[in-house]
Amino acid sequence: WTTVSKFTISSGFVVGLNTIEFKLHTVGGPTGLRVDSIAGTYTPSLLKATIYQHGDFQGISKDVPIGFYAVSALGFPNDALSSLKVPQGLKVTLYEHNIGTGRSKVFTADAAWVGDDFNDVTSNIKVELLTSPLKATIYEHGDFQGISKEVPIGSYGVSEIGFPNDVLSSLKVPQGLKVTLYEHGTDQGRSKVFTADAAWVGDDFNDTTSAIKVELFTAPVLSTGVKIKLKSWKGDYLHRPDTDQGVTTWHTGIGNEWTVEAIADNKIKLKSWKGDYLHRPDTDQGVTTWHTGVGNEWTVEVIATNKIRLKSWKGDYLHRPDSQQGVTTWSTGIGNEWEFEVIS
Repeated sequence: WTTVSKFTISSGFVVGLNTIEFKLHTVGGPTGLRVDSIAGTYTPSLLKATIYQHGDFQGISKDVPIGFYAVSALGFPNDALSSLKVPQGLKVTLYEHNIGTGRSKVFTADAAWVGDDFNDVTSNIKVELLTSPLKATIYEHGDFQGISKEVPIGSYGVSEIGFPNDVLSSLKVPQGLKVTLYEHGTDQGRSKVFTADAAWVGDDFNDTTSAIKVELFTAPVLSTGVKIKLKSWKGDYLHRPDTDQGVTTWHTGIGNEWTVEAIADNKIKLKSWKGDYLHRPDTDQGVTTWHTGVGNEWTVEVIATNKIRLKSWKGDYLHRPDSQQGVTTWSTGIGNEWEFEVIS
């Protein structure tokens, strides 16, 4: 026997999507193989689609990781995509206009020609996983202690997966997953969403979970230079009027457009068409615009694929109150939720 205790594949192998093939050659006697285990790290970032300017994978090209983007934000020409490569395990959706608007076309394999119907029309692109071995882990107590259970993608009553009812206090959520906890059955009663580990689910949701949904999740990419609009729960948009200073809400106009400046992971500034920034002043409540200061910095909390909350340096959130018009800051409520639309 020859023992190999460990071997490494340097890159490209994705657990759950790729396979390893062992070939044995017998020379002068019996040959055996025993595999005790194969382990690895599932790394979605290894999977990237590649888009091309011309057919047959020619011309300008750009690798596109999991996420959704305006092609111009990737440094790729607008309305110029003619072919693309899609690795096994990915799905790519091309959009004529913004994501969710206009025509779209889906690809799950390489395409040397996107078709006469979609040549040179792509403005936005979404890359997402088709399959995933990722699992969330739920825990009985805070700080990931007590009874635990791994939960694959799907919807479950906690009792169905062998976990006690109304005892969940913490959970681990790998990158690429979104977990929704429900007070009663799935989509019933109160719920709370997590897209990252939580050593404590919060006083509002401790020991109340009866059902859980685990699903694939693509976090929004708000990189420097991306231009967005922020739509409130009231249907209007965060708006910078043509005044010396200030911010409100409105339905149309250039004042609805904001340019992202990324500062750090999940932290951004939003620059208005007037050149100043969305700003949280050092007051009890409120929001305005200003050129400098920590008040220009906002932490992005992802709720859904294209829905976010913006947390200020004061700890409250950009908030659309239940009024005819206006914006302020507040700690809780649906007014803290903003749907973003990528313009370019």
